[in-house]
Amino acid sequence: MITAILTVYKRPHVLLEQISALKNQTVKPEKIMIWVNGDAILPELNDPNIIITRCSDNLKFHARFAYGLLSKTKYVAFFDDDSIPNEKWFESCLNCIKEQDGIYGSTGVVLTGN
Repeated sequence: MITAILTVYKRPHVLLEQISALKNQTVKPEKIMIWVNGDAILPELNDPNIIITRCSDNLKFHARFAYGLLSKTKYVAFFDDDSIPNEKWFESCLNCIKEQDGIYGSTGVVLTGN
């Protein structure tokens, strides 16, 4: 139902904490896709549900949104490399979407269909 996309640029040291937070969600992501800008060194990740894509050029934050088009799930959640979601973040978003369609951010509804 949900794909999580993580962007790694300046803070690869946070990646394991982010992945742990995603795996501990009450609603677990089906896939975790990692977009790596530049030459960041990542920790060893041996998980078939994690896909890593590297780009030698720094395409800034824009590329992750295009990367999201490769997802096969109904919902896609994008995270900066300084964002750690609490354990009910996906659950909360899904509950809110039942009441109002929109693009949800960490501070609430960003854009609605109305």
